[in-house]
Amino acid sequence: MRELPHTHSCFVCGDANAGGLKLRFETDGRIVRARFVPRAEHIGFKQTVHGGIIATVLDSVMGCAVHTKLPLGRTYTTLEIKVNYLRGVNRETGPMSAVGWVVHLGRQTAMAEGSLSDARGRLFAQASTTCLIFRSSARTSPSRSPGSGRSSRWSSPPARATPTVC
Repeated sequence: MRELPHTHSCFVCGDANAGGLKLRFETDGRIVRARFVPRAEHIGFKQTVHGGIIATVLDSVMGCAVHTKLPLGRTYTTLEIKVNYLRGVNRETGPMSAVGWVVHLGRQTAMAEGSLSDARGRLFAQASTTCLIFRSSARTSPSRSPGSGRSSRWSSPPARATPTVC
């Protein structure tokens, strides 16, 4: 397994985000895996980890699995996610393994599945996602030619040799 690059401010993988999950993703080229450790700030109703946190972990590991299959210059966003919660997760559950894998990779959409299990292999949640695949060039605003009043081409960021996963 090799570790995937990450960004610093991301809620899921950012090491500089004080309130973030600080997950690290690794892949063997077939699956993507992350270790999730429930913390006090993740606890919601009835002393269990909030379902939104679990959904976020699964969404991220499935999305990373899709992203590892895309060519440079392409990215994705989640169109739909479905999570089946099978058991309650709490702080006593201990370290968990989130695993994601691609089941379909098309030109415009991808489908992936994921699971969240404890160290003994007990399944706590499973999920599926559909992702939209698109060109990753940032088109936030047109650049203007000085004094012309007209827009020139949309500017794109340079391609990265090793893209981050989020």
